[in-house]
Amino acid sequence: MLISSVFILGGCNAAPTEKNEKAYTDTAEIIQEAVLTTEQKTEPPQTKDTTANQKDKQGRKQGLWIEDNGLKEVYYLNGKKNGVYKSYFKKTGKLEALGWFEQDKQTGNWYYFDETSRLFLSEQILSENKNIKVKNDEGNLILLPFQSYAKLYHKNGFLAKEGTALYDESIEIEFYMHGNWKYYDESGKLIKEENYPEGNAAN
Repeated sequence: MLISSVFILGGCNAAPTEKNEKAYTDTAEIIQEAVLTTEQKTEPPQTKDTTANQKDKQGRKQGLWIEDNGLKEVYYLNGKKNGVYKSYFKKTGKLEALGWFEQDKQTGNWYYFDETSRLFLSEQILSENKNIKVKNDEGNLILLPFQSYAKLYHKNGFLAKEGTALYDESIEIEFYMHGNWKYYDESGKLIKEENYPEGNAAN
């Protein structure tokens, strides 16, 4: 089940504090929201649903579309992605990403899970990046088109680090940490802060 791996706090011996409990509660609420808005399937959704994959008289996609051989559920309005988006792992059929599109643009909060259904990354305040440049591996300053506020989590569900992320196509593939980032231990305690004025590749 999706929440099972998050509620087991193995290896966390620190006494709970009010701040730690809040951090854990926030993470649990994110997981609960995902549980309420999607079912964990043993297999990817099938394309046999005749109510999906419909086009209007102008040939524009409308409503729910099951795509990529059942690995993606996308809602459209007049040919543009608009509404809940879900993607699933090919091997297990479990939820990989959950988010929201508005007029073909990612918006709201997005959640990313690993193949064990553990939440490992969430992002919010998604927007276009028009002026912040970061230095790549070759030492050149580059402008990445997207930015968001990212949070990464320990395996026990507590927040591991957070800060501004800049990326090209997908935050899952690669992103750069920019500006001030906060780091937490496995009990949710702030242990350090780092500043990356020219960016720092995260993965």
